[in-house]
Amino acid sequence: MGYIKKEFKLTPGRKLITLEKIVTKVENLRGRIANDLKKTKSVPIEIYKNRCLQAVERVGNMSGVSSKQRDNAKRRLFKVYLDLQKYSGVERQTRLHDAEVYLEEHIHELNDAVVQAHSAPSYSGGLGFSTARGLMLADGIGITRNPFFNELNAAKCGPPMDSTGYVHRHKQTTQEHRVEMAKQKKEVLSNG
Repeated sequence: MGYIKKEFKLTPGRKLITLEKIVTKVENLRGRIANDLKKTKSVPIEIYKNRCLQAVERVGNMSGVSSKQRDNAKRRLFKVYLDLQKYSGVERQTRLHDAEVYLEEHIHELNDAVVQAHSAPSYSGGLGFSTARGLMLADGIGITRNPFFNELNAAKCGPPMDSTGYVHRHKQTTQEHRVEMAKQKKEVLSNG
């Protein structure tokens, strides 16, 4: 038995179904916003706006649909797009490789970074931990203590040793020892 290939026919109703799917997907973005807010407390609003515009472009390029149906679909898509533009909640920023960043918006941050790079190192730490030294009001007040100094051990040891009476003796090398031993041997043999 051979495989019989079914012909895929595009009927006018099929285009309307595709058009309705596009519009429904965009209208469901409102629900995705609510879901994002619940899960991540932020919304990637720019991505959703771009999806709306891509859907409008796709609807505009569709053939086989009447202009009235196309205009109605565009109206519904733009309604969602305008609602997204009015969104005033927390936005999640995403990296867009082709997005332009204006220098005027970030010049104050650059100035602050240059000042911090040339200022005294006031922050230290690593592996995600940082501490600020000398920035607390109580810093510098009181005695600085050595955490390794123990007063009991210091009392047991007594006063430090006076090293002025210590005379450093030269330790002989092997060659010097042999020469010294040869001298002593001659003295012993010559006396006896």
